[in-house]
Amino acid sequence: MKSNILATTAVLILMAAAFLFGSAGESFAQGTPTPQALGEKLVAGIKAKDRNALTALINPEVVAYMKKNDEAKLEETLQNWLNADVPQDHEFVVHSVKDIPDYNAASKTLTFGAVTMYFPVAPTDFLILVGEVEATVKEDGKDVVKKGKAPITIDAVMQDKGNWYVVLPVITKNQQPAQPQPRAQPQQ
Repeated sequence: MKSNILATTAVLILMAAAFLFGSAGESFAQGTPTPQALGEKLVAGIKAKDRNALTALINPEVVAYMKKNDEAKLEETLQNWLNADVPQDHEFVVHSVKDIPDYNAASKTLTFGAVTMYFPVAPTDFLILVGEVEATVKEDGKDVVKKGKAPITIDAVMQDKGNWYVVLPVITKNQQPAQPQPRAQPQQ
């Protein structure tokens, strides 16, 4: 009798889990009224190692675009999230893309050095996960462990229909750094 109750309970739990995980991909991003709420869902997905929950936090148009045009980048991002180590004392900082001089709103591109990234959906902000980290640095020829707050992840985000989503970039090209041009010699 006791084993029947346990078996029935186990089946009910499995059915509930299947129902919840089946709908999680559609509903995980629901109820994200702020970028920080999106960030907390991202942290929850990372800690749970839940690939479907993390995918649900990416703008659906971006997921479709990435699956068609750059599925490797989508997989790389998910894997980076799954491997991220989130400290307990984390916090989120939000920076508007308007404050980033290398972002071109007209072309939805961001240029960092030799890399240009295209965003299939225009981001409005960058969500930066910050936490306490340790780093070993050389001071006077000795290894010294320093602690401080540093970025753990930086994700482009945007709001759509009241919910915040991550927007992944596609690296469009590697540019060669501008070569110095020879100066014209003054004519005498």
